[in-house]
Amino acid sequence: MRASCLVLDKLLQHGDGYKFDGPGQVLAHAFYPGDGRGGDAHFDADETWNYNPDESRGTNFLNVALHELGHSLGLGHSSDSNAVMFPWYQSNEVDNKLPDDDRNGIQELYGSKEKTWGPYKPPPTHTTTTTTTTTMRTLSYKPGFNPSRDPNRERERDLRREREQAARRRAEQERAEQERAEQDQRQRERQRRLEWERERERQNRQRQVQLEREQRERERNKSRERLTTTTTVRPTARPYPNGGHRSQGSHHKPRKPKPDSCMTYYDAISMIRGELFIFRGPFLWRIGANGLYRGYPTETRRHWAALPENFTKVDAVYENKQRQIVFFIGRQYYVFNSVTLAPGYPKPLVSLGLPPTLNHIDASFVWGHNNQTYLTSGTLYWRIDDYTGQVEQDYPRDMSIWSGVGYNIDDAFQYSDGKTYFFKNLGYWEFNDDLMKVAHARAKLSSRKWMQCARSANEVDDEERWTAPLVSGENDSAERSAATREQGISLFLLWLTLFSVTFWRS
Repeated sequence: MRASCLVLDKLLQHGDGYKFDGPGQVLAHAFYPGDGRGGDAHFDADETWNYNPDESRGTNFLNVALHELGHSLGLGHSSDSNAVMFPWYQSNEVDNKLPDDDRNGIQELYGSKEKTWGPYKPPPTHTTTTTTTTTMRTLSYKPGFNPSRDPNRERERDLRREREQAARRRAEQERAEQERAEQDQRQRERQRRLEWERERERQNRQRQVQLEREQRERERNKSRERLTTTTTVRPTARPYPNGGHRSQGSHHKPRKPKPDSCMTYYDAISMIRGELFIFRGPFLWRIGANGLYRGYPTETRRHWAALPENFTKVDAVYENKQRQIVFFIGRQYYVFNSVTLAPGYPKPLVSLGLPPTLNHIDASFVWGHNNQTYLTSGTLYWRIDDYTGQVEQDYPRDMSIWSGVGYNIDDAFQYSDGKTYFFKNLGYWEFNDDLMKVAHARAKLSSRKWMQCARSANEVDDEERWTAPLVSGENDSAERSAATREQGISLFLLWLTLFSVTFWRS
């Protein structure tokens, strides 16, 4: 049978969660009655114990053991300084007789053999919760301390403080996690809002194009944003008093020769305010819904007077997403609000992030496939970030991505049908965005489609001119052989006819 109480000498950390502290301070501790360690008493083996009452050196083991065994039996601390259960160590001699306070306490718990005072009260029944809580509470017995200091209360206070600190740490961690979650949520919301704004902008652009396409016919001459066509009236010559007339031509600059509308290549071409503008040298053509305007081609500076007076050609031009008109001429570019030059322009090409060695732009256009702005020059092309207005970081790239177009093009633009067209010399290609290559391998004549020029009498259709034989050269040889046979048969029949006529006449 297991003993109901164990008395053990222990060193420092000894496995019950309440380690000793070496000589001095905590002398011993005990556990209230119960299961497991209940009733056990542990004594600090590092203390100097005195087992002889006659000696004064060291700590009286009997007094301490009697106090701890009182805890093992269920007694708590007493406020009577003469009692064995007083919480602070004293060297009082018990003399084999318990003080009244201790005796009354133990008899209240277990009863007495003889009724010595008052009515008998049965010991209280401890519930499982009280027994468990009381059993695990360790009681320390320390010498030389102020009786007002309760180590058990301090231990409970330390435990409570640790629990509060742990709770604060958990709360701070939860708060930090919540803040991170909220930040991630805000970031996702910003991204969704940005995507939504981009989608709305794309839909607005599509709607605007559709409206312009539907209203172009009836609002061609009424739109406030369209360019106003200027008509120049030749001044009437005023007669001299003597009846003569002053010559008008001698005081004017010689007129520049206008290019042939149906036999010229295009320096630049673009849709501006819903109309088609084609540029060649210092001149331009303007084509509306009803075709080419009268009086064109005319000089470009009649519309955009802020362009350089001595410029020879427009390298590229397009209408940006802010409905501004952007011209590229040499190493500079100009931005116009309708026909008025925007403040701060012109600017050099390097301000767009282009290399300083670049001396011109071949083409500028907004690709209908992704609605992004592109610039080309020679064998390279760049893409413009619409939000920064600068060339994107991973450019330039090789023009070979636009399969079938080749290098050193004259210009490119997006037409009102949403398709992209590339121009070089007298021809053009329609580009297939889905296949990323030209829709027809051979260039078509530009003047036929864009200037509506009539076909000449001896002009052969492209399909007839460029149709290849369906079979290789062997069939060509066979056809030549067949033609030779047919010729021989025809000559034989002619000879036979002549012979028959001659014979009949004779």
